[in-house]
Amino acid sequence: MTVKYLIKRGDTLTSIAKKYRLSLRELIAANPHLAENPDLIYAGDTLIVPDIDINQIPSTEKKTPSKNVTSPPKINIAKPTIKTSSISHSDCYQRAANQLDVDHAVVKAVAAVESCGKAFIAKNKPAILFEAHIFSRLTQHQFDEGYPHISSRKWNPKLYKGGLKEYQRLEEAKLLNKKEALKSASWGKFQIMGFNYQLAGFETAEAFVEAMCNSEEAQLMAFVTFIKAHNMMLQALRNHDWAKFAKCYNGPAYAKNRYDTKLAEAYQQALNT
Repeated sequence: MTVKYLIKRGDTLTSIAKKYRLSLRELIAANPHLAENPDLIYAGDTLIVPDIDINQIPSTEKKTPSKNVTSPPKINIAKPTIKTSSISHSDCYQRAANQLDVDHAVVKAVAAVESCGKAFIAKNKPAILFEAHIFSRLTQHQFDEGYPHISSRKWNPKLYKGGLKEYQRLEEAKLLNKKEALKSASWGKFQIMGFNYQLAGFETAEAFVEAMCNSEEAQLMAFVTFIKAHNMMLQALRNHDWAKFAKCYNGPAYAKNRYDTKLAEAYQQALNT
């Protein structure tokens, strides 16, 4: 049985793993977005606790199984209900903003910074970046020596090819391990990492990628679901706390790439358009 655990103040991954009689590795494997920095967890966010016996669930959490127990999250965004033929681009963004309780300029700012506003770079090909260091980690570094251009222990921006050439890197990685390759790319207008497919509302990485290739609206709804799953990011967007949002969304090195500054500038520009 899979459980959704609400992180509380003072929790650590180690203490949560111990509570559910899991190893730290098992807990991180179920929440791969934490693998790069396991210490970076926030009160109010949720973790997926994999395949545990109901008797291992602490009694305080058994009282509300409908809230905490899922198998795994089933959120119907793989087949988005928004149709571009009947709803305008602006309406889609306003709907997303309403669901997040932010103004539409916030959503547009994130899109502008993450992908320069590009949902697709060719027909059915969303904007992607293939992350060699993620692929290396997810495949236990087994391809580092033979394929250093797509599997690297450390992040190396020189490995990026950009545009459609990123798909060449992805296809090569898929030949080695398709499932982990799909998880190792960031997808679409909001550059959501494939390994976050469950937090974006999908049961499999393949379903997530299919939706990303389907429409900009599907990418938008995946972003909404992903942000809703991270209370700290959601509150940061509502408060226009660009530094806190960038740290959560882009990682602790956000300042080096000026993500917070770019978000603030993009927000101001979106307000004026």
